[in-house]
Amino acid sequence: MATSGPYWVGPLSHLCYTIAWICALPKEMAAAIAMLDERHQPLQNHPSDANTYVLGRIGDHDVVIACLPAGQTGKASAASVAAQIRFTFGGIRMGLLVGIGGGVPSAEHDIRLGDVVVSQPGIRNGGIVQYDFGKTVEDGKFVQTGSMNKPPPILLSAVSVLQADEKVQGEKISTILEASTSQQLRDENFVHQGQENDLLFQSDYEHPKGRMTCHSCDVGKMIKRQIRDGIGVKVFYGTIATADQVMRHANTRDRIAKEHGVLCFEMEAAGVDDFPCLVLRGVCDYADSHKNKRWQEYAALTAAAYAKSLLAVVSHWNVNETRTESPFPLLDPMESLALFPESHRIRIPDRYSVQKMITRKSDWWFQGYWHSPFILRPPSSADAFNMSIEIQDHKKQLQQLSPPPPSNSDSLETKLSRLMYEYRELISDNLCLFPHPGEQNRVFKSMMRAAGGLIEKDMETARTLLHYMAMSGVSDVLPLMVEAGFDVDTGDSDRRTPLHLAVVSNHASSVRALIEDCGANVHAQDLFGALPWHLALVIDAEYAYEHPIREASKEEIIRCLAQHTKVEEVRTTGPREALKKLKENPSADIIVSPIQVIPRYQRR
Repeated sequence: MATSGPYWVGPLSHLCYTIAWICALPKEMAAAIAMLDERHQPLQNHPSDANTYVLGRIGDHDVVIACLPAGQTGKASAASVAAQIRFTFGGIRMGLLVGIGGGVPSAEHDIRLGDVVVSQPGIRNGGIVQYDFGKTVEDGKFVQTGSMNKPPPILLSAVSVLQADEKVQGEKISTILEASTSQQLRDENFVHQGQENDLLFQSDYEHPKGRMTCHSCDVGKMIKRQIRDGIGVKVFYGTIATADQVMRHANTRDRIAKEHGVLCFEMEAAGVDDFPCLVLRGVCDYADSHKNKRWQEYAALTAAAYAKSLLAVVSHWNVNETRTESPFPLLDPMESLALFPESHRIRIPDRYSVQKMITRKSDWWFQGYWHSPFILRPPSSADAFNMSIEIQDHKKQLQQLSPPPPSNSDSLETKLSRLMYEYRELISDNLCLFPHPGEQNRVFKSMMRAAGGLIEKDMETARTLLHYMAMSGVSDVLPLMVEAGFDVDTGDSDRRTPLHLAVVSNHASSVRALIEDCGANVHAQDLFGALPWHLALVIDAEYAYEHPIREASKEEIIRCLAQHTKVEEVRTTGPREALKKLKENPSADIIVSPIQVIPRYQRR
């Protein structure tokens, strides 16, 4: 099975991946891999996740490709794969179920082999109907009652864009097919099989038993259709029928199609009902007794090509904005101050301002650390008390670290263990600066791993202890951590380096230490294409309070970054002009409008 394709790049973090692409068969997965513009190194799975993944990028989207276990098709297997994806890849926002299916040709819909059917909500269903799920009523009649949820609105909007210009859509799919079909795929039958091999028979004519092909079928029973110009792919939108059984009986196919307006039959969609998903099927047969596997590879490829064309019109920004609200309710502002040391207390906006900021779909600006004007609370006051006890317990464990055994070794592990022991009190004091319980645990685990001589990224955020220390302003220890083996330019799940986070956290001392003492890359781009310079210009831009110390720190950060950032590396007009001004006159006043500061996401 073909696995060749795009070049490989180093591993990203788990939260970078926002689109799940689910396949049922290895040949469908091979077609999906062929669509990748860039292939990524694999990442470690969550202990509860038995799936195997192929990771990569399509356009602006980082994609997780998963395939059902060999020989296990149907809704149960699909449900298991979809559920386990979220254990490992917490950033997944939506999915595509892409593969092959049996088409339902009719006078209204001239479906041919290799065409694509896209699930689209109708009046009576969400685009998928489970025809084997229902109830038996009077006179033994079976009434179907199973209908799936609608696909995510963002995907349906993209579908509308493609529907609007059918000609452009067909040309785009053809271009993708031509560009992605390698010689290896051609050798493995991922090509159009010729219109002479696209055979449709009358519904009442059964395939001769024991015959593998239709060479001996009665050509007089074949439905004559007009020859299409070229071999272009046509896309049909409507209802897809799903069940835990293969449909290969023409009369039954036609009856169900007539009852529910079905265009295609498949077997996995019912399993992903709880997963926000769009179903795409390449037509490989006509769901009758004449079905065979000849067209399966090509049909898988056409469905994958449509999926790629769809992602091309889906905004990466909008996908990332599709986030759930925080499960943690707010503390009263005065109550929340009690969790902070006196030196870190700052004025918090009114409850309305806080609520408005927290309920934003994106957590772009929310960090949840001391420098924020608001924090999240645990679910109850009892949990808040337990949280403070947990912090004290964590600090106690860190402060009671045993000294590393004497060693003449100059290894990174030895350096790191010594560093953590010598600075254990200073580092452990920073736990209280991370009020979110989950964040505290992640920081504590990072500290304990470092004390054992290990530098590992947190599985959920992809941050190292260097990220956390940069965020909390422990500038003195940052050069020592880099010397002990921490990578100063490693990115988290949003590809933010410790320098990005020190800037967002408004810690001027950390910014200077990272740049001047650690050699941090001031031109590193985060997931949205922002440099540290961009983020410096919008420090506190959305916060409804004034603080002289914070204002002074922000100005110091901007002037420091202005010294080291190259003008040609700044893509947006406002920030570039502001940088030019400070380059020409380092003592000039800093007046920056936050509008249009962050560039549109763009890969380099």
